[in-house]
Amino acid sequence: MRLVVLGLIVLAAAVHAACTVGAPCSAGIGACYREGNVVLCLLDDVVVCSAIAGLPVTETCDDVDNDCDGVVDNGFAVGSSYPCTVGVGVCARVGPLRCNAQGGILCFALPGTGSPEVCNGLDDDCNGLVDDGIVC
Repeated sequence: MRLVVLGLIVLAAAVHAACTVGAPCSAGIGACYREGNVVLCLLDDVVVCSAIAGLPVTETCDDVDNDCDGVVDNGFAVGSSYPCTVGVGVCARVGPLRCNAQGGILCFALPGTGSPEVCNGLDDDCNGLVDDGIVC
């Protein structure tokens, strides 16, 4: 079925038997997606829908397909291919970089919890210093 949005001139207006005027329809993808209803059914499975796709804008790192190309946050170095680390010592954790709702990039990981320092060559209390405050 081909979709024609309102605002285009239609020269032939024969009704197609399988189409239902008033049925839900949509136009656009991503942030441009809009819903509407079928307003006219034509030959060759052409449906005229009241929905008019929104206009694409420059992609922003915000978990939305702003440029309406079917890919969310394309052009930004995010996802599992871009690991990041939070925390230090034994508290360090690795996660992927992700976009946040404010248009920035954040590390999607939480640091572990430290414990009292012991003499083991590790930063147990996660303060960036190995075996600090004790005599080994």
